[in-house]
Amino acid sequence: MPALESRTTGVHISAVLCALVAVAVFYNSLQCGLVFDDESAIKKNKDLRPELRPWWDLLKHDFWGATLTHKDSHKSYRPLTVATFRLNYMLHELEPLGYHLVNVLLHSAVVYLYVLLCGVVFSEVWPALIAGLLFAVHPIHTEAVASVVGRAETLSAIFFLSAFFAFRLSATPRSKGLTGWYWLGVCLVSTACSVLSKEQGLTVMAVCVIYDFFCLQKMDLNLLLKSFPHSLSLPTSFLKRTAVLTAFTIVAVVMRFRIMGGAPKVFDKQINPPVGLDTPYRQLSWLYLTFVNSWLLLNPYNLCADWRFGTAPLITSLMDPHNLLTVLTLAAVVYAGLFSVSGSSRGHKVAVFSLSLLVLPYLPASNLFFPVGFVVAERVLYLPSMGFCMMVGFGAHRIFKSINSSALRGIFSFLIVGVLSVHSLKTGLRNRDWISEHSIYASAVRINPNHGPMLTNLGAVYVVNKDLKNYTMAEILFKRCVDILPEYPRGLSNYAGLLDATKRRRQAQKVMRQAIEMGLQHTAMNQLENIYHLLRMFQKDTGREEDELELCDFALRHYPATAHLFFHRGRILKRMNRTSEAVSDLEIAVQTPIFLPDINHHLGLTYVAAGLPGKAERSFRAELAGNPGSVDSLLQLGVVLVKTGTGDHGRLREAQKYLQQVLSVQPRNREALFHQALAYYHLQNLQKSEEFFLNLLQLSPTDREGLYYLGLVYYKAQKYEKAVDVWKKLDRNYRDVDTQLKLAKKHSK
Repeated sequence: MPALESRTTGVHISAVLCALVAVAVFYNSLQCGLVFDDESAIKKNKDLRPELRPWWDLLKHDFWGATLTHKDSHKSYRPLTVATFRLNYMLHELEPLGYHLVNVLLHSAVVYLYVLLCGVVFSEVWPALIAGLLFAVHPIHTEAVASVVGRAETLSAIFFLSAFFAFRLSATPRSKGLTGWYWLGVCLVSTACSVLSKEQGLTVMAVCVIYDFFCLQKMDLNLLLKSFPHSLSLPTSFLKRTAVLTAFTIVAVVMRFRIMGGAPKVFDKQINPPVGLDTPYRQLSWLYLTFVNSWLLLNPYNLCADWRFGTAPLITSLMDPHNLLTVLTLAAVVYAGLFSVSGSSRGHKVAVFSLSLLVLPYLPASNLFFPVGFVVAERVLYLPSMGFCMMVGFGAHRIFKSINSSALRGIFSFLIVGVLSVHSLKTGLRNRDWISEHSIYASAVRINPNHGPMLTNLGAVYVVNKDLKNYTMAEILFKRCVDILPEYPRGLSNYAGLLDATKRRRQAQKVMRQAIEMGLQHTAMNQLENIYHLLRMFQKDTGREEDELELCDFALRHYPATAHLFFHRGRILKRMNRTSEAVSDLEIAVQTPIFLPDINHHLGLTYVAAGLPGKAERSFRAELAGNPGSVDSLLQLGVVLVKTGTGDHGRLREAQKYLQQVLSVQPRNREALFHQALAYYHLQNLQKSEEFFLNLLQLSPTDREGLYYLGLVYYKAQKYEKAVDVWKKLDRNYRDVDTQLKLAKKHSK
């Protein structure tokens, strides 16, 4: 018992030490910004914003904020992780430090639990310490920790380990009856939380069954062969636990498919390049990724944020030498598997558990059963690396114990410390790559100079980043991307954007049309943003309304129910004075649930142009209900109320309230001054009306409407000479000035 207590204490001390090391190694990741996938998952994700979406929506949307049943949804369902992002946002909005602090703390918590797990599996302190330190500092974890979206991995891992610990408690001899079922229930709840954090969490069910069968029930291949063809005699408690875990897994998988809308996401070759290959080269390319991932665990030094476009090569021949690496990797896994189940010693049990922890969480992301949204993603190796580090820790300890020479033991210990130190240094350096968009894209281009998307992303940084703005460098990168991938829509669109920014608009429009046409060939790629960009290019050139309208019609053929397109088309038609058509399009746009900035304002302006002031008033009021500070809508509503409220003092006073709000922000606004003066005129407050008309004429002495109505004010106030002086400044053909002037002269005599 003293030895057991000493070992338990040692494991806990080791766990705390490893957790502190994890914090130290990832401390500089607190300087990182919100980059790469964080742009979509954090900055642009409306699910984080309580003012835009209720908490309930997290259960209906994917990881990136899209509705799960939508055709463009990525189908990744991680509401628990998104909930933690939302809490971060509620505390400090988009300030990166808080997000990264949570990530580092979660990783340190995982490290702590992982060392406790190793202590359970090894029943020794030193191998648990080695495995824990390696897991704490392994460079493969930088994407999972330094990138905010990697939180899905760490959060899922915490619940994954919690589920295993709960299962182990449910399977101990002391946990009989209700106690055992209680811990099994905790296991299932923890698994559900793990799955809701990241889909891989469900594999803990299989890990638990394997642990139960081989480690707790002490089964091995020899026993299985001896019992064949008769059935094994297994405890009822084991069968019940296995049945519960199996049923839970089946239910979870079925529910997952139902949530996705009944079918997995279909990815094209832009997202998962092997998809574009024929059988068997597609399967060989995916199998080769097993070697790539294994090599990343063994030698994590060429790390890349995106492994597509040649970073991981495609297999296009049966004689490709990469196939040999695949065969060797699979042979090693098979050999390790056979060894692990061939005996019942502690070494065999450690091997079978660590191998299950390595292989099973990897399988859902392996592309071997169904295509996923990437070829290689370093962060998905977070859970599998637990099994790898466990193997290394146990193997290193075995080797150390087998060495008799103290000198050789010292050298071996030095090598272990050296590996851990080099890994720590690499992790610290890799963290720095995640500091900014520029650093992460530049690091990817260093690894793969022909990576088209990374080239165009890096070029975009040189366009939009004020501190790094360099159009020459951006153009070099964009051209290189287009040369490598002439059909890559984003590369073309970014290049078009640069051409537009440098005033080469005709060339820009030509390239952007290419981008749109290329993008429409890939059903998974939405080209609406490029279409809107081209529309904005046309708007910079006068007289291009026909081109704009043709582009909108073209876009609506591909995206027929898109509110934004009807919004744009309606505004174009209004500029072309095709008012009734403009009203029709804008009414379609405003009826959609999609938020369109200023849609009611533009619809109101179109109603005004169509001579429908009542509808215009309703539209401006609707705009102000959602955007009370809209100066343009305040002005237009005030104008409409003045024009339609000539004999209604209530409407005129309401109009004055809105117009005064405009003047408090824009004291020189001509329309606000004129209609405020006109409202006072209709209210018979001639002194205030005169004051506002004079203010208007100070800004614009030749304003004909201002002069005309100021003359009317003077005439009504019986200041006939002043009325004559004002009206003399106007053309005799303007309105009824000639008649008014004659009357004023008559009265002034």
